[in-house]
Amino acid sequence: NNRLGYGWNFSYSIYYFQDPASDNILFSFGGQKTVLFTTPDHGITFTAPVGVDDTVSKDQSSGLITYRTIDGLVYTFNRPVSGNMGMLDSLSDPNHNVNSFIYTIIRGVPLLTEIRDASARIVYLDYGDPSDPIRFDKITEISYRGNIYEPRIVEYRYDATGQLLTSVRANRYYRGAEEWSVSAFTYDGSDQNRLQTYTDPRGT
Repeated sequence: NNRLGYGWNFSYSIYYFQDPASDNILFSFGGQKTVLFTTPDHGITFTAPVGVDDTVSKDQSSGLITYRTIDGLVYTFNRPVSGNMGMLDSLSDPNHNVNSFIYTIIRGVPLLTEIRDASARIVYLDYGDPSDPIRFDKITEISYRGNIYEPRIVEYRYDATGQLLTSVRANRYYRGAEEWSVSAFTYDGSDQNRLQTYTDPRGT
């Protein structure tokens, strides 16, 4: 289930799944793309699909999986969820600047709660009530509070079924007053739960 409700993607929902029968690895990058690497030797080496120039390697002793892109990004997966699935642990660019990803286990699910960059800045993610079986894993707030006078905050609100209803962004703070912009969403109620309306912060 997506962290922002059914049908919505979160760019840092990055993980892999290794098929227990074939040892092939499927990587999912936040709903933007999925890439399947096959292995001819049961997980020792991996082959990219046609048209993909990225590479994958796995440390056979530690289990660390490394995904390298042709443009120099390095994704490391060292946070197993189960024997066959793992979450993104770090992401580095060609200049070796590293983003680290911190998770908290809630109801057996690893939820991303902090993103730390190379400059020690931290983005925090908050979630629903742990006692709520539907919305415990839904993001309720993303914040960066490096500037205590003008923190950057986005809040997300859901209905009882976990559908995203509004995203509320703190645009600015002035003399102690907060200015917020609200985006609202409705759905058609079908099995596919298609987006029906979107209302932007101007009310249009």
